[in-house]
Amino acid sequence: MTRAPILSAVAAALLLGLAAAGPGAAEDAATPATPATTPSATPAPVKGEFDNSCAMGLTEGQTIKTDCSVNWTAPDGKVYCFSSEKSKDTFLKNAEANIAVYDRGFTARVEAMFLADLARCDVLSKERWSRRGVLDRIGEFFFFLFSENY
Repeated sequence: MTRAPILSAVAAALLLGLAAAGPGAAEDAATPATPATTPSATPAPVKGEFDNSCAMGLTEGQTIKTDCSVNWTAPDGKVYCFSSEKSKDTFLKNAEANIAVYDRGFTARVEAMFLADLARCDVLSKERWSRRGVLDRIGEFFFFLFSENY
């Protein structure tokens, strides 16, 4: 059995169906359909991070409440709300860094790291600093040259 006769028959049936619909079908397609009489379920409001505040506004230090109609779902499933499409597009250009700034876990880890570094620091008074010897000063100079300074 060859496929050519079957494909020809299907194409012919399709063309006959379109021809039978006539020019009125195009007009019907152009006119909008009447709305359904059955009530449609309204979607539940979206609950976003930061109490539905605009995520881009927060990165700029502003708290802008939104209805979360413009939103984006991150790969981890969190929903971020925006006050406009423009703010959403701006946010998404650097989404990973913007999210990290307001990730509560991230800020807690940075704070813990800072406190641990602070606990390891040696208290150095002005008096003690000015009394350090020549060898200490030379050592500090060379240490400074070869250390990572941020």
